[in-house]
Order: sequence, then structure tokens, then C-alpha cells
Amino acid sequence: MKKGILFISFFLSIIGCSWAQTLSGTIANLNNEHLADVHIYLLDLQRGTITTKDGSYSFSHLPNKILKVQISSLGFETLICSVDMRLGSQVLNFELVTSVIEMKEVLLSGGFVSSQDRSVVKITSKKLSILNRSASPSLLINLSSEPGVEMISQGNSIMKPVIRGLSGNRVLSIYQGVRIENQAWGKEHGVYIPEEGLDRIEVIKGPASLLYGSDAMGGVLNFIPEKPLYARGRETRVSLNGFSNTNGYQATLWTKKRRDKQYHAFGSGYHAHNDYLQSDGDTALNSRFTQFYTHGLWGYSMPWGIIEGVYSASYTNAGIMIGSESPGDSIRKDEPWQQSGDHIITTQATFWWGDWTLKPHISYQLNHRKEFDRGKEFNDEASIDMELRTSRFDFKALRSYRNLELIIGSQGMHQENANVGSFKLIPNATTTDKAIFSLMHWKKGKVQVQFGVRFDHRKISSSTNNETAIPENNYFYDASFSLGGTYKLNETTVFRTNLAQGYRAPSLFELYADGVHTGAFRYELGNNNLKSEHNKEWDVSLHKQGSNFTFDISLFDNHINDFIYSAPTQDYQGDYRVYEHLQTKARLYGGEFGFDIHPRLVEYLHFKSSVTVVYGDNLSLNKPLPLMPPVSFLNELKFEKSEWRRLTNLFSSIELEYKASQNRLAIDELNSSSYMLINFGVGLSYGKLDLGLFARNLLNKEYIPHLSLMKGQGIFNPGRNIAIKISTTF
Repeated sequence: MKKGILFISFFLSIIGCSWAQTLSGTIANLNNEHLADVHIYLLDLQRGTITTKDGSYSFSHLPNKILKVQISSLGFETLICSVDMRLGSQVLNFELVTSVIEMKEVLLSGGFVSSQDRSVVKITSKKLSILNRSASPSLLINLSSEPGVEMISQGNSIMKPVIRGLSGNRVLSIYQGVRIENQAWGKEHGVYIPEEGLDRIEVIKGPASLLYGSDAMGGVLNFIPEKPLYARGRETRVSLNGFSNTNGYQATLWTKKRRDKQYHAFGSGYHAHNDYLQSDGDTALNSRFTQFYTHGLWGYSMPWGIIEGVYSASYTNAGIMIGSESPGDSIRKDEPWQQSGDHIITTQATFWWGDWTLKPHISYQLNHRKEFDRGKEFNDEASIDMELRTSRFDFKALRSYRNLELIIGSQGMHQENANVGSFKLIPNATTTDKAIFSLMHWKKGKVQVQFGVRFDHRKISSSTNNETAIPENNYFYDASFSLGGTYKLNETTVFRTNLAQGYRAPSLFELYADGVHTGAFRYELGNNNLKSEHNKEWDVSLHKQGSNFTFDISLFDNHINDFIYSAPTQDYQGDYRVYEHLQTKARLYGGEFGFDIHPRLVEYLHFKSSVTVVYGDNLSLNKPLPLMPPVSFLNELKFEKSEWRRLTNLFSSIELEYKASQNRLAIDELNSSSYMLINFGVGLSYGKLDLGLFARNLLNKEYIPHLSLMKGQGIFNPGRNIAIKISTTF
């Protein structure tokens, strides 16, 4: 009985003692004119409201803790502040400053809530509604418009993100708070994310190991879901997109509902694309793909915290490109193809225990990957059939005290790779990770400082490809740290610098691969003597925002010891060349430069321009590293008008994308020519109907990106593609 009473008392201390606080007030501009339709969002509680005609707002049943509040409205600077509800119910009035620059996004990926220009870590945010203003059939293709981000590609379906020259296991993708595990070692193993229900993508450029694990040496793509509805009711969105080049279509459904303290959402989509046409009219054989996904989420937002759960499933069937055919050629049915299926189940919560915020998170993911040597019609057994099952646990405890914010946490992972088929490119194995970390953020006046440390331990137990052998164990462990800060030079200019040290243990594939990899047309050979990679990166940036422009410049220098890479040998296994894994000292360096002009006198016009430069050197061989992006220029002129007669959200844009030639080549790497693409888009809303017309490669230019996996076969990227997009919300 006494134990039960003690347990109940402890539970009540976690969920808080007082739920009766209220927060209310008004929102006005600097002329003291009250503003309607301003969004006020309590980030900790996933609760929001919109101001009434007199600019007033109110929240009830709030916990007695410090809450982060986001206040945003089109045409005004976004305001982020902390409200201490431990002082009791409060009436707070806010003033918003007019701005013709787009609203600042609140960043969630850096550990601490901040705006994009005030974050200590270099993070950029891309709204999905903006990324989708394109004729590209893939969301990740559109993301490559972000400076410092590129894609290793095979046609339209297979995309692997590259951040500042690093890719594969060194760049993590986070979806619904879960790290995506999809056998990322294969260059033709793309990242497949359900696109419906997303709000934006946050991009961390540079080491992000402290919060996301030791593999995040290059950076992170964090796919942030939409916020729940603010008020009771239901909202449903249906979209249909058509694409001329692939004779393809995309159909999606997304619906979400909210009651007072409960919310849920459900979405589904289907994408189907035929082989794409090159600029000369030839077909890129076997570039077709289909994708089906469905996912749902639920949540409870209570005064004592939040509990959320997510289930997501997606299946992608993608051809493995093998050549091109002229019009009229018969289509063969013996093309290789691959299937990737992902199931994700995750539950996360937020509780309060005194002044601490506790965030436990558990997840389970199944990635089932198959590769086939011939078409579906032959019903062949998969040449590669692997199941990767991953269970994760993540716990964070956050505390704020005056100018100091603190995160301490631990993470764990248990991962099993199992070969279902008879052929084993990589062996059955179990990987176990354990980690502890701490991150501190201090702010006073014009200065912010952020410091963090992390310790990781990994154990890989492999059966090897010889089933009679004794399992082999490999152990990897090391520490990571980061130190960075910002200094506010004046009201419009912020200086940022960071120094980080990280490490990455070799993957199962890099250690033990031994066999033909048909998807990559090579024989892969691992190296179980590989050491962990260790890097030190320094970056510095300057951000300036005026009344009608923004300016950014970022420079980085990344030194990696024992950098792991795949290199061709002089040996062959049958028709396949043998590739082995080696290590070297590497250096990657470069930067991004950009400016954004939004004239106050012509506020519906918007011009932005950016330049990205990345160099990678193999210091041991005094040669460039392979697959380094060329110098990139991007210019965009955009017209936007919120309302004209009965039409709303009018926009049109023209984009000029230029890639320089790449002649800094690794051994046996092919060079690439420069090219320039022109893209166009126009759209509007009429009532609840959204319409868009978009064109990519408007002039039907022949080009092969340097990071295309089909460069050696001389297969061009898609020619002109026209897309029509229609959606309605009700």
C-alpha cells in the first residue's frame, strides 16, 4: 500500500501540480493597430490559436513551466519568446515589426528552439509548399536547390543526398523524429520519404553527431511534420499532379482532425512514372518507378505533457537503369529492378518534472530491400533479399535556468540485418549502439555560446558469409564534441562560428561486403581491418538582414582521418570489376554565398541568388575525392501577390540553374560538362482550389550531372518536363 502511494505521489510530481494557468493578451503592430489572424503557437504543447478581429488571443489550462511561444503573421517578423508560467496566469501584449522578407522559421533540429538567423548551428529551413513549386517528380530533386545540398542520382527515382561533399552513411535522414535506416551504403539505395503531411525540411550543414549519432558527420535532413490543427474540426487535402515527360501522375490524400486535447491525422499517396524521355527523344530504359505510402499519427496534448504515436509504411519499386532506346525500339522485359519497403512505428512523449522537461522516444523500423536481375514477369527469386530491423531508444532531459539551457540524454540502438534469400552480399549481423551526451546553450546580451560532448560505443557481431565460422565481433568507441557561438554585431548582422570533432564507425557493408552487387554493376569487397573515421570541422558564417534584403556567407574546412572510400581494382569477378574499401586522409572545404532581395517599394518582386563551392582532396594520393559536386550557381526571380480580385496566393517564378564543368577528378572518374537549365512556374488559388503549372528544363537541354550514376553509360537526364498540379482543401 505504501509503495502504491509513493508511486502515485511520484507520478503526480511528474505531471505537475497546477494546471490552472492562463495566457492571454493582444497582438498589434508598431502603430498600436490590433492585428487579426496572427498565429500564436505553444511549441512545447503543440497547441495554437489565431487572434480575433480585435487582435486578442487566449490559452487556458497551462502548466506551471517556462513555455516557448512562436508568434507569426505574413508581412511581419516572426517573434519567438519564452513565457514563465510559474509566475501564474499572465496577460501579455506583443508588438510585431513589419517585414517584406519571408517569415523566419522556428528551427527544431538544433536541440534548442531558435529562429534560423539566431541558431548557433548552421541550419536552413525549406517549406514544402515552396519546394513543391516544381515539375520534378521527386521532392529530393527540389531540395538540391538549397546551397550546399546536392543529389547522387539514377534517373528520377533514386536519390541520395549530399551535404558539403559527404553522402551515404555520413548524412542522416530523420522522419517523424526517427533516423531512417535503409541500407544507405548503396549509391543506388535512395531515400524514400512519404511527402504528404510534411511542413518543411530542416538541413543541418556540417557535423550533427551530438544529438543524432556518430554517423551524422556530414549533416542531417530533418523532415518536419505539419502542426496539428489549432481548433476543433477536420481539414482534408486532396492533390493530383500530372507530368508530361514520364506520362506519370501523383495522387495524395491528407486529412487531420482535432478535438480539445486530442488530434490525429492520416495520409496516403501513390506515384507512378514511366521511363523518362531524354532531350533527343530517346527513352532512358528502365527509369520507371512506382511508390505507395500510407501513414497515420495520433496525439494527446494535456497540461502535464504530450504523447504522440506514428505508423508509416511505404513501398517503392524502381527500375535499375541499364541504357537507352530510340523511339520504336521494342521494350525488353528482362530489366533489373529493386523494391524497398519501410515500416516505422514510433511513440514519443513530453513530460514535466519540476523544472525539467523529459522526452522519451522509442521506435521500431523494418526496411526490406530486394534486387532482381530480371523483370517482374519472370517471378524470379531476388538476387539480394535483406531485412534490416532497427529498435531505438532516445531519452532527453531539458532544463532552463536564467540564461542557460541544458540537455542531457542517452540513446540506444539494436539492429539486426538478416538475409532472407540464398545470396548474401553482406552477412547476417547484429549492431548495438550505446551513447550518452550533453548539450549546453548560454546566452547573454549579444553573445550566444553552445557546447556539447558525446560518447558512443558500437558493437558489430557478424556471422560472416561462412555460416560455420565463429561470429566475429568488432568494437568501436570514441568521443565527440562541439563548441560554437554567435555574436550580434548590430541589430541586422550576426556572426557565427563552430568547431566540431566527430567520428564514424565503418558500416557493416564497408567491413564485410563480398559479392556481386547487380544494382551497382560491380563486385563489392569489404575490409574488416577498417578503423573509425575521425574528423575536425571548422565553419564560420555571417548573416545580415536589412529591411528589404538578406545576405549570407558560410565557409567550412573539414579534415577527416581514415576516410573510407570505395575504389576500383584491376581484378574482375566474371564480368564485374572488383571494388575494395580503402582509407585515406581527406579534406573537404568550400562555402556558400547568397543574397535575397525583396524591394519594399515593389514588395511583390523577389530576387535571390546563390553560389556553392565544394572541393574534396585525397591527401594520401594528392588527388581529388570522387563524386565532388561542381561549382553551382542558382538565380531566381519571383512574383508573389497575396490577393487580386477573387484570386489569392498568386505567384510566378523563373529559375536559372548553372553547373560548372568538373575537371577535378579522382582516379578512373569521368569528367562532366557545364550546363544551364531554365525552370518556370506559375500558380494561384481560387477559393479552396490551388492550381499550378510548372516546367523543368524548359529549353530541353541535354545534360548529365556530375553526380549522376549513369554518366558512364552516357545517359542524359530528363528533357523538358511540364507538370500540372491541382489540390483542394476542405
